Amino acid sequence: MRLLLATNNPGKLEIMKKGLVGIPCRVLSSHELGLDVEEVEETGSTLEENAKIKAHAFFKALKEKGLEDVAVLSDDGGLQIDALNGEPGIYARRWAGENASDEEIIAYTMKRMDGVPKDDRTARFTVYLVLILPDGTEHVVTGSTEGWISVDSPVTTKTKGLPYGALLVVSVVNKRLEDLTIEEWGSTHRAIALGKIRDIISNMSS
Repeated sequence: MRLLLATNNPGKLEIMKKGLVGIPCRVLSSHELGLDVEEVEETGSTLEENAKIKAHAFFKALKEKGLEDVAVLSDDGGLQIDALNGEPGIYARRWAGENASDEEIIAYTMKRMDGVPKDDRTARFTVYLVLILPDGTEHVVTGSTEGWISVDSPVTTKTKGLPYGALLVVSVVNKRLEDLTIEEWGSTHRAIALGKIRDIISNMSS
């Protein structure tokens, strides 16, 4: 079985591939499969709904191309900031404006958090992953990372397409999400969710 990662975000592709190393199937991008899937409009009201919308859009593209042996894995993640009543949530990429750059998202977030003391800057990053197997069977998993929004404003992010990694300080290690070592990353939201996907795929092959 082959596994298509349903994203055009280079940062997500890099991280998801890292979290799936060693699974008993070949992990591929849409480019590697010759698929041209435009940016999927996220019309859902929850992270889970948006992850499903993306998964089904890529799954449909596979079927239209006659690729019947390929599974699809999509994700949708959101940062919930307590002082901002859970914003940006599902609007993580859009709340600083349509087509906002990583730097603009970081600057906007820090502006919204201006004057909020450290003890009130609590936040968490939650992700939903949706796996659709070649026969249409669907699995949904989730993971979450607790932390707070950095008081010191970062200028940019180390991983293109993932600006919130520069903003969220992970509670258990007191480090920015994007600065975690491989071992520390293993306890984060996306690693937890990807671990569940690994288990599903590995159990299919056993």
